[in-house]
Amino acid sequence: MGNPGLPGVRPPASYSSGPHSPAQPVHVLPLWFRLLGIAYTEALSSRASGSYRELEEEVRLMLNQMLSTYETFLQANVLKFMNGSVIVQGEALFRGNAPAPTNSHLIRTVITEARRGRSIFSWQLEPQSVQSGGFSLENLDPEKLSISLIVFQLGRSRTDALERLVSKVTWSLSALYPVRNFTIIQLRNLTGDLEITGDLYLDTIIHADVAEILQALTALTTCSVDLTSLSVEGSRLHLQVYPLSFLITNKRFSEDLLDPLAVEHQELIRDLGDMVARALKDHKSFLQVVIRGFLPGSLICHGDMVYQHPAPTSLEVLEALVLSVGPNKAFAGSEFQVDPYSLAVGEDTLEPPPPEPGFPEYGVAIMVVCGLCIVTGPIVLLVYEKILKLTSDAKLESGDVKATIAVLGFILSRAAKHNVDGESLSGELQQLGLPKEHASGLCRSYEEKQSSLQESLRACSLRLIQLGSVRWRVDFTLSSSELREVNEPLVHLTFNLRDGERGGTAAVPVALSADKLRVLLAGEARGGGGSRDPGPGRGDAPLPPPPPSLL
Repeated sequence: MGNPGLPGVRPPASYSSGPHSPAQPVHVLPLWFRLLGIAYTEALSSRASGSYRELEEEVRLMLNQMLSTYETFLQANVLKFMNGSVIVQGEALFRGNAPAPTNSHLIRTVITEARRGRSIFSWQLEPQSVQSGGFSLENLDPEKLSISLIVFQLGRSRTDALERLVSKVTWSLSALYPVRNFTIIQLRNLTGDLEITGDLYLDTIIHADVAEILQALTALTTCSVDLTSLSVEGSRLHLQVYPLSFLITNKRFSEDLLDPLAVEHQELIRDLGDMVARALKDHKSFLQVVIRGFLPGSLICHGDMVYQHPAPTSLEVLEALVLSVGPNKAFAGSEFQVDPYSLAVGEDTLEPPPPEPGFPEYGVAIMVVCGLCIVTGPIVLLVYEKILKLTSDAKLESGDVKATIAVLGFILSRAAKHNVDGESLSGELQQLGLPKEHASGLCRSYEEKQSSLQESLRACSLRLIQLGSVRWRVDFTLSSSELREVNEPLVHLTFNLRDGERGGTAAVPVALSADKLRVLLAGEARGGGGSRDPGPGRGDAPLPPPPPSLL
């Protein structure tokens, strides 16, 4: 039979693989247990008696049901019944071409099934009496469960992180089962992450509930464990995973963000994960956020959001994320600014609002472009001819030169309009594919001419009406034919307006009381009105401070 605790391998006479093939070797594990609710009789000592055959059939049926969870299980045999209520001595057969369960594992299986109380017979198996190969409840080996998981970037403090992980596993399960230890048996690097395989040893008399263990191990999110990779004995958590992507507008992309081992990459992944988790923490089934990586284009982040069931819908998750974007686009109170229309949860995105009715924005753009074309047409023609000569050696066709001029004009004018510095412009051009030396040369010229380019654009901006000059006069009425004493001032203003579209001027006269003049001056002060060019002649000047008598 072999050493105590190990199954024997032999072809027993009680088992045959078939009528036309020789008996195959099988693993034989002995079993010994007591039945309650039934009294021992002399008839149970004879295999030929009806009582023996009836009880034997019932016990075999019970054991076959209990041990059917083993893929290699063949059958259970009853060897004899003994006095002591009824003591059953039997054996369990397993295929010899595959590993058999240990004696301790077999005992746990029988006790686990017996404690479920699903017996259909008049008698019951006594769990405390089960023995196999010298093992009983007093000296069971600990139950061994295999665990595999992936831990995100551990950085340089790998040893300390692994020690924290082992302690966290032990602590998470100690409320369910007595944990003897958790042993890491294999480590494998996965582009910055670490795949860990280990064995968990529990001092139990019944089989541990794998679903309960998986649920308890969700606490490993604090140790940077990817819960989608967590596996116990081949079983995984039943999770709902939503892909996530969004655009950060106030941080530039750098090559270090493509390196999982770079400090900048690891710190940004941690900060963004915490940021998104704050936005989703109110939902009870939320577990973790996993930031997988970054893409160029300002800074595009992508990852996964992990929920347990019942999980919210992707639209509900998207709504929670959008509501976390503040008025200044700060996400969840962090320093990162996120474009809310870039948020994508699975295939769901936020639809931009429809344009308001009225004069379309492209109409203004068309008017401005037409005006610029009229003003700058001759200049562009001269510049084009000069550039065409310079690029003749490069064998560029006329269409290529025109396209180059148009693209550079668009980029440089937009950069000047939004006051983009040369360094930022160079970085964006390189992300678009322009070589670094070309981008640097272009941006040096841009920085030198940025002020003059902005002045030129400002002069060409669309202005329909401008204030040319203001003429004023104050009439003080002492009395009238209706009232003996009036003593009220009346201010006469004449606004000379220049029509930027037609090129003419127009005078607009206005008469104001003292109260209305105060309102006008207060509005001009709040609006930060700059100086106006005074017209020629007496009284042409910006609005002067009113006399004390008016205020």
